[in-house]
Amino acid sequence: MTTFQKIGLLFSVLTILSSCVTTQSAYLQPSKESKDIDVFMTTLPDKQYDEIIYIEASGSIFHGKKALLRKLKQKAVKENANAIISVKFGYIPWALSSIPMVDGIAIKYKDDSKAEK
Repeated sequence: MTTFQKIGLLFSVLTILSSCVTTQSAYLQPSKESKDIDVFMTTLPDKQYDEIIYIEASGSIFHGKKALLRKLKQKAVKENANAIISVKFGYIPWALSSIPMVDGIAIKYKDDSKAEK
């Protein structure tokens, strides 16, 4: 195989791999495993709150948005947060690919009746 043919084959493979279309989703409402962690992407809570910590979760190319959001919520629970605001999904460039990630700011409600229970 000539160098020209190898380059053509590599270009063809990369074109096929980059033309795939996938759809992913992740529910933002609290679930049993999220310990009632609220998630806000485009709005803010109506309650007064304190920002606790910036948190981020990343995975491999095989991790979907649902798994990433679950990890982010688990981190928020460890920080004793009630919610995560400014949640954004994105990708971290790496080699010939990218790593999926999600981040946000963990918050604690000022008048938290859940914490008193």
